[in-house]
Amino acid sequence: MKLVILSSGRCGGRYVSHVIRSAFPGSCVFGEIFRKGGDSIATLATKLQTTEDEVKTQLAQHPQTIWRNLDSVNNSNINAARIFYYHRKRNSELWETLREDTRIVHVIRRNPFNILVSRKIAEKTGVWENSKNTINIPHFNTVVMQPDYVKQEIRKYISDVEWARDKFIKNDYHELYFEEICYSAKTCATMLREILSDWELPFNPEVTIGLQRIKNSGNFEIVKNYADIAYLDHRFL
Repeated sequence: MKLVILSSGRCGGRYVSHVIRSAFPGSCVFGEIFRKGGDSIATLATKLQTTEDEVKTQLAQHPQTIWRNLDSVNNSNINAARIFYYHRKRNSELWETLREDTRIVHVIRRNPFNILVSRKIAEKTGVWENSKNTINIPHFNTVVMQPDYVKQEIRKYISDVEWARDKFIKNDYHELYFEEICYSAKTCATMLREILSDWELPFNPEVTIGLQRIKNSGNFEIVKNYADIAYLDHRFL
C-alpha cells in the first residue's frame, strides 16, 4: 500500500509524515526521496536489499522503478513518501507511475501568504523544523516582502495546486488543508484514518509527534511592511 504526500515546502508535508508514522504503527515513512540528490537513501537500500549507490542511481535516472519495487516491501502496511510539485519536471514518467498505483494525499495551504512568511523566517533564522520545542525565534518586524514578489509567488502556488488537481483528480486522490490539521495531530490522524479507511490498518488514536510550531505570531507582527501587502493575506484556495 503506497501513499505519497504531495505538497510544497512550508505546507505541512513533514508534519503529516510524522502523524502517519505515529497513528499507523508499522508504517514505513520515507522523506523527500524524489528531490534532487534523494532522501532516506540508507533506509531505501535496506528495505530494497540493495546498495546505497544503486538507490542513488535509480532515484536519479529511474525513480519510478524504485517506487514500483516497494510493492514487495511492507505490503501489509503503508509505504509513504513526500514529493513537492517541483521535485520532478511535469513530463516526468514518475507522475504517471504515481497516477497508476499510489494514493495521493495533497496537502494544501488555503492562504499562500503564510507559506511565504514561514519560508522567510526559516531562511532568516536557519531554523526549518522545531523538533524539541526549545527554539525561541525573534519574529517581530523581521520580514520584508515586496508586493510584486508576493503576488508572483501566490500565483505560482495556485498554479501548482491546480496542476496537481488536474493531474490526479480522476485517480486515488485526496486533499488535506493545512489550516484544518495544523493545531491538532489527533485531528490530522482522524482525517487520515478516513482517507485510508479501506486499507483497514491498525490505528493508534494517541498520536504523539516530535514537531512544534515555529511561527506563533500574527503576520502583522512579523512582516515589517505588512501594511503594504496586507491585502494579499487571505485565503485563495
